Amino acid sequence: MWAHISTLVTKYRVSLLLLVLGITAFMAYHAKDVQLAYEIARVVPDNDSDYVAYLKFKELFGQDGTTMVLGVKKDAFFSLGFFTAWKDLATQLGQVEGIDHVLSIYNARRILKNSEEKAFYGEEIFANVVDQKQLDSLEEEYRANPLYQGTFFNFESHTAFMAITINTEVLASKQRYDLIDQIVEISDRVLSPYDTEARFSGLPFIRTSIASAVKTEMQFFSVLSLIMCAGILLLFFRTFTSVIFPIVVIAIIVIWALGTVSLFDFRINAVTSLIPPLIIIIGVPNFIYLVNKFHSEYKKHGNKLAAIHRMVQKIGVVTFMTNATTAVGFLVLAFTKSPMLREFGVVAGINILATFFVSIIVVPAFFSYLPEPNQRHTHYLDRKWMEKLTRRIAFVVLRKRKYVYAFTILLIAAAVVGAGKLRAIGYVLDDVPKEKKVYKDLKFFENNFGGVLPFEVVVTARDPKGINNLDVLERMSIFQDTLESLPHVSRTYSVADVAKASRMAFFNNNPGRWGIPNTRERSYILPYLQNSNENAGLLENLVDSTGQIGRISLNIADIGSVKTTQLLKRLTDVGNQVFEGQASVSFTGVSLLFIKSNEYLIKSLINSMLLAFAIISILMGFMFKDFRMVLASLIPNLIPLVITAGIMGFAGIPLKPSTVLVFSIAFGISIDDALHFLAKYRQELNQHNWPSYRIISVAITETGPSMMYTSIVLFAGFSIFALSDFGGTAALGYLLSVTLLVAMFTNLIVLPSLILTFINRKGKAKG
Repeated sequence: MWAHISTLVTKYRVSLLLLVLGITAFMAYHAKDVQLAYEIARVVPDNDSDYVAYLKFKELFGQDGTTMVLGVKKDAFFSLGFFTAWKDLATQLGQVEGIDHVLSIYNARRILKNSEEKAFYGEEIFANVVDQKQLDSLEEEYRANPLYQGTFFNFESHTAFMAITINTEVLASKQRYDLIDQIVEISDRVLSPYDTEARFSGLPFIRTSIASAVKTEMQFFSVLSLIMCAGILLLFFRTFTSVIFPIVVIAIIVIWALGTVSLFDFRINAVTSLIPPLIIIIGVPNFIYLVNKFHSEYKKHGNKLAAIHRMVQKIGVVTFMTNATTAVGFLVLAFTKSPMLREFGVVAGINILATFFVSIIVVPAFFSYLPEPNQRHTHYLDRKWMEKLTRRIAFVVLRKRKYVYAFTILLIAAAVVGAGKLRAIGYVLDDVPKEKKVYKDLKFFENNFGGVLPFEVVVTARDPKGINNLDVLERMSIFQDTLESLPHVSRTYSVADVAKASRMAFFNNNPGRWGIPNTRERSYILPYLQNSNENAGLLENLVDSTGQIGRISLNIADIGSVKTTQLLKRLTDVGNQVFEGQASVSFTGVSLLFIKSNEYLIKSLINSMLLAFAIISILMGFMFKDFRMVLASLIPNLIPLVITAGIMGFAGIPLKPSTVLVFSIAFGISIDDALHFLAKYRQELNQHNWPSYRIISVAITETGPSMMYTSIVLFAGFSIFALSDFGGTAALGYLLSVTLLVAMFTNLIVLPSLILTFINRKGKAKG
């Protein structure tokens, strides 16, 4: 079969090259339309119960996660000059296209009653400030109003914030970049005369910052990985032709990958942005194995055409299998229910397979047009240090196997201990460095206002209109007190606050009357509430149309998945105790969906890795038709994964989506070395009636250099991700590098040792 393929590749090289060129042009046309994802990539599936509950919440109460916050720390905040500037800033921001509304301390209202009309109406506290004396008086009134304690201004730390709600259509488009920039520019311009730093946070700002960094990093790592791989190839082969060809092939596949993203109508997010550099790094080993075989064959007989045919025949099937197993590591993600994982797996898997087809067409065609290799091109095959190194490895395998096994067992035992220390935890800003402004600003709001991540409590009464029952309102108030007593929680707001504010307003804004009305007071106050209009500013989407479902709205800090899960369990228990069957409580919001996503993603990645393990085992079973060979190839490639898990445990690196992804990718790539080694072993086994130890020695000597070259390329290529500003991407980089480096040694030493032990033939090496 492969002899026929090698003939086709050389005979129809022009037509095949034109086909590749045509597909590339088509993909480039679509790649220009690729879009960035402007929202945090969704992980949970459509039918997930928590996601369905979140959609229902949005249907009842509107979108959450659309509010950006702007804060300052100012001791003289209530000085007339700065206070006026704060008002001007809110006014200017409110006029920006794409901003729905701005809430600040200027929107704080006193609730007044109209005894004649028996209605409440609202009046801005700071509506007409003319001098400092009046402002000081209004400040005291604001401070004394329980409705605004913990909102807009923190009197202990002298910090203030305003909430900027952004239009959802703008948030879902690239206009969000210009809008965020405009908000920052206006804020800096207004506040700069007062030597005050503007702080920004909230999900719109965080998402935009991450999306911008994703775009920058994708471009940076794509270019850097190309330069890195080109430099290593030049160092290995010492010829520019050995650099230009793989770069051309890889550039083609990167274009195809971006075109695939566009054709499937996917978006570039923090995960899919890794695909171009991954393609670059993973694609280089194809070229190394093909070129190494071409040069070694040519050196044997000096016939270029024969060397090309032998290259395709002998390495083609192995290269196809290595690309297939690597692709499987990605394609299994397409079987998860996670939209983000499916997109990543489909695009990466398809284009890794495409890398093989482009390589098997372009590389032989290029070599057929180039002059015959000379001594300069094949000189690397005669490197004495490499020959000595492979011979030394063969000696260890043949004579020191018991030490290999002993050391490996000790290493695995230590790794298992470390793996036992692994913990799964994730944060919304998990991957953002602590020195970045977006991280510092988030902590500013957490320290002064409890947090900025939306958290919603849904209270469902037993009966329609039950939320307005005084007993339920009292219980809601008690539950809110519990919430506000917790660290990392903002001021809460619900219909219970409306009831308290109404009571206080009825008694002429006496703060001492702040509380839930009793039955007698309710009969007086209810007509005022019924006759009030929107101007009172009391009812702001806090109860559904049936009066049976109410919300308690608040924000929480980015405390991580573990603490948030503990918080949910505690609040569920407290809620059940407080409401005692009068109502039920549930929790939702973007922040809780993130926690669910983190847990779901880790579970999905573990399941996908097990699936990849099974599929790769089956593929290798078809290739070698010997269970012992399959087992011998899998063990050396599971050892690096165990060691990596141990390193993570000892180093305190948690399990999170980016670090779990390491295992799936690494296993799919590392098995490539085993395939090349076993393919060479089987070829020699079929051609020579030699004992196993001699075949093993030949296999190590001939495949060892390529295995080491490719491992060095992969190690160096993935190491560049350690430069990422995203902690997850950096962890992915150095963990992959370490895993693949360990895999090189296990495939060069442990794999042949296992073959000698379990598949020995005609003779036995001592040791």
